[in-house]
Amino acid sequence: VQGCHLVRWACPGFGPCPQVRTGSELDVMAGRCFPLPSHLSTATHASILWTCTSTLLVKKVCHEGHRRRWSDFLLDSSKQLFGTAWAYLLSKSVEGCETYWAGVMAETTIGTLIEYLLLAILSRLFERGTENARAFRTGEYHDGAGAFVRGMFLVQLVLWLTCITLMKCLVPLVMPPYVAISFVFVGMWSWSPTLELLFVTLFTPCGMYALQVWVTDDFIKKGGAPGFVWRISKRILPKAIVELAEEALLGYNQPLLSESGSDAPAAAVAASSSAASQGAPPAPAV
Repeated sequence: VQGCHLVRWACPGFGPCPQVRTGSELDVMAGRCFPLPSHLSTATHASILWTCTSTLLVKKVCHEGHRRRWSDFLLDSSKQLFGTAWAYLLSKSVEGCETYWAGVMAETTIGTLIEYLLLAILSRLFERGTENARAFRTGEYHDGAGAFVRGMFLVQLVLWLTCITLMKCLVPLVMPPYVAISFVFVGMWSWSPTLELLFVTLFTPCGMYALQVWVTDDFIKKGGAPGFVWRISKRILPKAIVELAEEALLGYNQPLLSESGSDAPAAAVAASSSAASQGAPPAPAV
């Protein structure tokens, strides 16, 4: 660049010299968004944490109201908080903008589905194999007398951290399609290194992680009814897997895979058990 300015001084008709870019701009131009400077990294993580916390508070105040006690809400949210910290410790450092964006999208979409299925399967397995089945029902933190049981919370926390660990191991297997798509979405901002950096490290994580904590709260709380998550999953997953999951997991008290407001399988099983105890033929399941 200095040589170019000498040539321009000697030959005024020489073309413009290239601009000197900062190190951060060069990194982004080369597809490297990380590592961020310490102050930017702190600000980014704080923004994501604030967005997720605000999302949960809005959900509790505006969407649920008094249907869930604040104590249960705080315990449910604390499991997500510990899970987020654990997932952060398990994350690998990346440099490419596309790779980081693809990782965020994969964990907040297919990763959430994997966590949900793992939680459903592990909860049902432990309910069947242990005498204290109540401790493994997600969102149940009190005994029959209504007293808080710390051990139930810790058991569910360990179970949730196990689901996150398995999810982190499985998500890399489905990463290639997300990486391919990331070049399209990240490339839309390639004309502006600053916007590209904001899109990859701030806008996308804030939006997708906020959606993830909302959806996760739906099935991690008491009752575990995922609502639209399972309805969408049934359209995405192969029919054989859906039928296997429903056959293995439905039909128990407070079925985790039931859609919101649907207690037909549990009612059918209860009716069959009652009829069998009285010597009458079991009622057919509807």
